[in-house]
Amino acid sequence: MVPASIPSLRSVMTSFASVGNPWGQEPKDRANWANEQGVPEFTEGMEVLYFPCCYPSYDPRLKKVAQATADLLKKAGVNFWDTGLQRDVLR
Repeated sequence: MVPASIPSLRSVMTSFASVGNPWGQEPKDRANWANEQGVPEFTEGMEVLYFPCCYPSYDPRLKKVAQATADLLKKAGVNFWDTGLQRDVLR
């Protein structure tokens, strides 16, 4: 038995094909968690690329993990950015 909160494989594959993530969420919303945390946009000289992927970006439960990681990186003084803020940098 699969819990109701886990989407079916068919639903996940359809979402990947249509919007690029398993949750079926809008790609423009991927970086919302980072914006809420004040994660900076990419600038030349940034040390670390933090890539939390789709699940921590969209799942409300896992978003807390991405936010906590960003907080730790900031407290450690690491100059980092998240790919969701500027996808064009990677192209």
